Amino acid sequence: MDSKDPVGSFTQRWAEVLAEKVDFLYFICLEAYDVTVRSKNFKHFSLGKEKGYGRVRLLFNYYRLLFKLMGKVDGFFGHMNSLYSILAVPVAYIYGVKVISWVAHMNINNTIRLNSYLSNVMVTASEESLNIDSRKKRVLGHGIDVVKFSRDSKIKRRKRIVTIGRVTSVKDNETLIRSIHLIADTLRERDWKLEVIGSSPTPESKEYREKLLKLADGLKISDLVDFLPEVSNDQVPGILNGSSVFVNMQSKGGAGKAVLESLATETITVLCTDTFNDHLGEELTEYLIYKPGDPKDLAEKLKNLIELMELDENKAVEIGRDLRDIVVKHHNLDTLMEKILSLY
Repeated sequence: MDSKDPVGSFTQRWAEVLAEKVDFLYFICLEAYDVTVRSKNFKHFSLGKEKGYGRVRLLFNYYRLLFKLMGKVDGFFGHMNSLYSILAVPVAYIYGVKVISWVAHMNINNTIRLNSYLSNVMVTASEESLNIDSRKKRVLGHGIDVVKFSRDSKIKRRKRIVTIGRVTSVKDNETLIRSIHLIADTLRERDWKLEVIGSSPTPESKEYREKLLKLADGLKISDLVDFLPEVSNDQVPGILNGSSVFVNMQSKGGAGKAVLESLATETITVLCTDTFNDHLGEELTEYLIYKPGDPKDLAEKLKNLIELMELDENKAVEIGRDLRDIVVKHHNLDTLMEKILSLY
């Protein structure tokens, strides 16, 4: 647990909301740094990775905690890492405790398959986020903190197009940069820019980032594209509120957390997935959904939205509110926790 972790800090808010709905929440994590959960009925236990413990000691600590705590609880909830649930199942079986696992991965490996066999229930955010055929599978929606991620009228929206997330080839940043090239004159005339926010943690992703920098330079749009470092989850609401358009280029995997956080802040969000088509309606689909891997179509969407914001600001605000409604109704953190607890 770490409130400063750009990827996993949201789990602390999950823990806070879940703790409010149960008598007591015991939270086991691999490592703990800055823990900000303040609930009186919450206690966290670190396996000790932050202390440099090796795998054998981490495993010993995990089982020591499982045997210490399993007799005190009514349910076990494994989040994202299937190995936690797999290792916990034998102890849970001894104590008669139900195991529910949250998994949201596009690529299904043998560990996830084994988890789906051993867990009592597998919960996920969307059909696309857990591509297995199992009677144990339950699609519950994402859990977005719609209080934290909301429109802050004190923050003025800048003329910025933004994308947030790890800069890797699967995110298809290349299509976005090529689309910026196609509308470069419009952006310069109206003082718009693109901000690409995120890290490149692996050698492959660092190479991809360099490729994107060279692409922007070769297309002569380096003045229109800023590559910025990753930020903590606590910084994201401010960034989204200070931007006019958010773009997500992933066509697979369903509705990602970053997309839903953008929608919740009433930021106009451009996508290449059909996950939201049923909620958007024909008009919004025409405005916001582009063909995957098609920079020309994306450029057209962005140009049309820029013109809309300048010509009809009220319409743009209305679109933002409609987008937030989708998250509040279908991906609310409070509702998600209620759904999970109802399965025990």
